[in-house]
Amino acid sequence: LDFIYNKCNGNLAIWKECLSPIWHNYFAGCIPNFIDPSLFTKSCDSSQYDPTWIQEQDPAVLGATYGCHPHFATAGKDLSFKQLLLAIGECGIDYMRSESDPKVQKEVFMTQLSLAKAYELPIVIHCRSGPRGTLNAEETCLEALDEEISRFHNIHRHCFTENWDVALKWLRRFSNVYFGFTSVISSWEHNDKEKYEVLKRLPLEYILLETDAPYFRPNQVCFSDGIMPNEHAVELTRAKNINVNRVIEVTTYNARHLYGLPTYE
Repeated sequence: LDFIYNKCNGNLAIWKECLSPIWHNYFAGCIPNFIDPSLFTKSCDSSQYDPTWIQEQDPAVLGATYGCHPHFATAGKDLSFKQLLLAIGECGIDYMRSESDPKVQKEVFMTQLSLAKAYELPIVIHCRSGPRGTLNAEETCLEALDEEISRFHNIHRHCFTENWDVALKWLRRFSNVYFGFTSVISSWEHNDKEKYEVLKRLPLEYILLETDAPYFRPNQVCFSDGIMPNEHAVELTRAKNINVNRVIEVTTYNARHLYGLPTYE
């Protein structure tokens, strides 16, 4: 959400006013990720950025996660978190687009895993392998997790776009792993049967709805925002042949359980 904040020139009122026409009546709230340490750590030299604004000004924000995305690993080697937070992340390994050295990525990732372990916080994992047949980020992430945390640790495998075999590797190694899906899944039924199989086979109890805003904009929409999980909720109902209300009910419970928020039966 730090990226969206910058697009709105630091004004939350502008963000809400622009989105008010599409704000769903039953929108329960969101958990934004802050991923650029230069915007929320003590090293931030911006006098205008207040890292507590999002939690203090809006009841739709259930809490926040703070971490160092692989793209910012070089600048995030000396992490210091002072905000109240729900989880560590997103963090992990990116062999696809990141300019950060893989060794530095691994070092910063391990630091964040140790924080998650020490404070018993969920971890939000960003994991992106290189071009087909090259570096495997999934294995690097799994090996790091095996080394640092227990198999019962709460894990949010952010923006999952891999096949069923990869999903099984995570499920077999960690009993409390949840897979986040964005609006990109709307193209899988017709364009990527292998990934669509994941939607059909993965139990709903392990699924989260997320947007990764401002990226992955839904079809026929010119932008993406954190209040827009509706389209991929509908996509899941088609893949699983269940009622959309059931999808929303279970995925909302999953998010609350994962992040330690109050749950409602």
